[in-house]
Amino acid sequence: MSDTPPPTPDPDFDADHGPEPVPGDHDFRDALPSGPAHRRGAGLNPGNRFEASRVHVLGEEMDRQVLEHRWEQAPGTGHGMFADEFAKLTGGVTDPPEPELFDPDSSSAHAASDPPPKSSTPTDASADASGGVDGGRAAPAVGEPKQNNHSDEKPRVVRVPLTVFTDRTQTIINRVKPTSDVPFDWTVNPYRGCEHGCIYCFARPYHEYLGFSMGLDFETKLVAKHDAPDLLLRELAKPSWRGEPIVMSAITDIYQPIEKELELSRGCLEVMAGCNQPVSTMTKNTLVLRDTDLWQKLAHRNAGRVTVTLVTLDAELAGRLEPRASPPMARLRVIRELTKAGVPVSVNVAPVIPGLTDHEVPELLRAVADAGARRVAWVLLRLPYQLKDLFLDWLQRNVHPDRARKVESLIRQARGGKLYDAGKARKGGTRIDDQTSRMVATRETPADRRREARYGEVTLGTRSQRDAASQQRRTGKIVGHNRRRGEGGRVVQLKQVFDVYCRKYGLNRDIRPLTRKHFRRPSLHGQFDLFGGA
Repeated sequence: MSDTPPPTPDPDFDADHGPEPVPGDHDFRDALPSGPAHRRGAGLNPGNRFEASRVHVLGEEMDRQVLEHRWEQAPGTGHGMFADEFAKLTGGVTDPPEPELFDPDSSSAHAASDPPPKSSTPTDASADASGGVDGGRAAPAVGEPKQNNHSDEKPRVVRVPLTVFTDRTQTIINRVKPTSDVPFDWTVNPYRGCEHGCIYCFARPYHEYLGFSMGLDFETKLVAKHDAPDLLLRELAKPSWRGEPIVMSAITDIYQPIEKELELSRGCLEVMAGCNQPVSTMTKNTLVLRDTDLWQKLAHRNAGRVTVTLVTLDAELAGRLEPRASPPMARLRVIRELTKAGVPVSVNVAPVIPGLTDHEVPELLRAVADAGARRVAWVLLRLPYQLKDLFLDWLQRNVHPDRARKVESLIRQARGGKLYDAGKARKGGTRIDDQTSRMVATRETPADRRREARYGEVTLGTRSQRDAASQQRRTGKIVGHNRRRGEGGRVVQLKQVFDVYCRKYGLNRDIRPLTRKHFRRPSLHGQFDLFGGA
């Protein structure tokens, strides 16, 4: 017998991938038995991290699915090459079930094969338009040559219906925790979950607080506050509310496809426009143009701003990353039209995916500057919790294996060898936001102070934040910075690229904040409080 002690488990492996895989089973962890759904981002449905156990698909079931797929690809074989294998897995059944065929021209093309779920508002799963899958046929992986498909082939697809649940909570304005590193304090979210299905979305883990999965559930099980406008009016009318800026869509896109039907976001925006409540939003959907009149009214009082999220200019790649969001060129049109209407537009290049989208930064900044954007911010890819599993699965399904390995390696290089390192968002009890980080990076100048006096707002934080920033300037450390942008040589190079091209195209020169000096507290009786401003 050997005296060699057993190997010590790798903590990084456990932190990023969970328990060590079981041979013959690890390929099917959190897998969907029927395979990835049509025009959905997530190919997995991970167990909720708050649950005591996680259920995985058995390897035998996945083998049965593979054999069934092969049978479909080789019709007429009867009891031939796959029949014996299929019979072993199904207990003697030699005829697989008839597959569902997708015909775009058929009247039943939008029907779901699964029984309708229990919900308050079932809606069609194919409500919006911009996907990266054409007619149900999967495109080749990024980095691989396209293959010609036979025109008479109709591949089997799985359509997952959308379910909308009702949120009956009696509050709508949410206070951001002081430990957060986001640069805002108040949010309004008419929806939870997002049908856009962006595979990288950092908000997916929040769906687990509702008892759902951050995978396919995040895209197909939405929660809506149908009385959101009424709740918002009631809270804005409270004497304790001082008209501080609100961000809509902090954990979901308020202009996702379901908004076209429910119009909850427009109702909330009408309430805020009526009392000059400063508000901003982040979106990647052209539906925002429907509310141009309201954003224009708010912008006239310097109380409204729209941020457009843009990750790539490659329409095919965008269709895979964000299957139900508007295409990149459509988002550039949103920037142009809102700018023409006098609405200030910022662009959030988030996330930057090293090895996949980082090479597009110069061209992307030129495009948004030409479209009329004033400000640009960027964030490196963040993969908290089981989002690691979702993204790595997406890489395997959509990107050439060689390139997928490179992307994963570059992510780890920027996160100290891990796929994600949350770090700390707090130091000395003071939250450091993006504006304070900018102060650390550029140092406050007399021009900054004149700008503050001109617009009547403090743009670079409170005195305690200034003191913390001064201390961090001496130490060279910015709290929360690593969580948003990582570290390492490639991150430094990426930051330099952004800085150079932002200066070249005249971006980030207007840092005027939204103002609350025009806020007038609404009355529940339809009047405004003449003396209730901020």
